[in-house]
Amino acid sequence: MLNVEFEWFDPQPAYDFHGIKTLLQQLFDVDAQLFNLSALTDLILAQPLLGSTVKVDGNETDAYAFLSLINLQERLVACPGGREVLRLANALSLNQLAVANNQLS
Repeated sequence: MLNVEFEWFDPQPAYDFHGIKTLLQQLFDVDAQLFNLSALTDLILAQPLLGSTVKVDGNETDAYAFLSLINLQERLVACPGGREVLRLANALSLNQLAVANNQLS
């Protein structure tokens, strides 16, 4: 048995940019190239009180996971590159819905 103690922190640009961007690349997998992941990461880090990072060994280490919310109306449209992220996210969602629908048929 391995005993690990996870710690929760507010997202901080000084420590979390590369870790969150890497996690987003893993999340989107082959579709990651459709997104400006740097802009999406900046969006997440621009609102540190609306999210958390999960880490081991202190705040200055890479995150194992993160949780965040993005108010699309306020943040995404106002952020540089935000409209592009929103358009691609919408297209990706519609594409995945179509694939899921085809699999059910």
